[in-house]
Amino acid sequence: DEADKNVKTAFGRNTFLWSDHPKAMHVLRIVARARALASYSKTRLDIEGIENVDIEASSSKPWKECTKQLTREDRNLVEIFRAGAVSTHTRRTYCRQNDNSRTCHLCGQPIPPSMRHLVTECPHFQAARNAISSRWQLRSSWWSTLPRVSSKSGWITFQAHRCSSRRGELQVAICQMAVVIMCDPGTSISIHS
Repeated sequence: DEADKNVKTAFGRNTFLWSDHPKAMHVLRIVARARALASYSKTRLDIEGIENVDIEASSSKPWKECTKQLTREDRNLVEIFRAGAVSTHTRRTYCRQNDNSRTCHLCGQPIPPSMRHLVTECPHFQAARNAISSRWQLRSSWWSTLPRVSSKSGWITFQAHRCSSRRGELQVAICQMAVVIMCDPGTSISIHS
């Protein structure tokens, strides 16, 4: 099949991994993404949907165009988000006893201020969700359908849309929302890049 052909083109007759051919570099990126996803701990709270992630979405034209336009700071934020390493208040206090963070300090709802809450439903970010939804022609209800792997780390799943290019756009939309959240001074998110 085509994937095997690309691997053979990438690796040729060599017994070691080296090639600067564009198809080889693409194969290496895909393998790296697959290995990164496979290394996620099965006990992580953001694992829901990981078995359906479209690892090619990060090679789509919409994704590539978006990432080329990012500032260095925003690129760092996207990398932190995509790694599932956003240090929200919920994440920092998850294992503590007598944790009083069960209420979102931004909207007052009795919901922990997790990245999932902030991305999908926190009223504090409704204007940003509306703007991003308008830009990418999303229904407002779309955000609440995201599996945790999408809302907490920006990976898009095959269920998000039948078209691969559209999945790339949806991945961009999620990451744009994450950058808005991570830049908001009220979120009390620790950024360590």
